[in-house]
Amino acid sequence: MTQDVYLQQLFISKLIIIFGVIGPIVYVFLMIDLAGFTPYQVTKVLMCKVLEGYG
Repeated sequence: MTQDVYLQQLFISKLIIIFGVIGPIVYVFLMIDLAGFTPYQVTKVLMCKVLEGYG
């Protein structure tokens, strides 16, 4: 395995990870936006849920 091929595979795997993490988040925010909620409202709700979970 040459250095170039290795770097290329590393780059591709990084891209997959980045899209795997960011993709769903962007998707959720788009769905929320279409539903008429602002990201601020959603963040507030999520924070309440998290605090309830720890409370």
